[in-house]
Amino acid sequence: MTELRQKFERHMNLHRLSPKTHDAYMNAVKSLAAYYKKSPDKLTDSQIQNYLDYIIADRQLAWSTCNVQFSGIKRFYKHVLNREPNLSIPPRPKE
Repeated sequence: MTELRQKFERHMNLHRLSPKTHDAYMNAVKSLAAYYKKSPDKLTDSQIQNYLDYIIADRQLAWSTCNVQFSGIKRFYKHVLNREPNLSIPPRPKE
């Protein structure tokens, strides 16, 4: 297990995130890294935003799924890498 993964798991355990949230957030970061075939600490804000745009526009994932991805990625960068990425996600669609 990588050091970054251990740090993220420790953070989520200390903040008592539910097991489902824990898994979803871990998968969000894992999917981001797999998309670029790079460690997430090597990615730029622009690359992260492009990935979020990809899951919204190209993969057409549900807004709730995109929001979970966004939240997991943002939490990872903010609390594990101590970096506040400049990201945006579209607002929730009107019903």
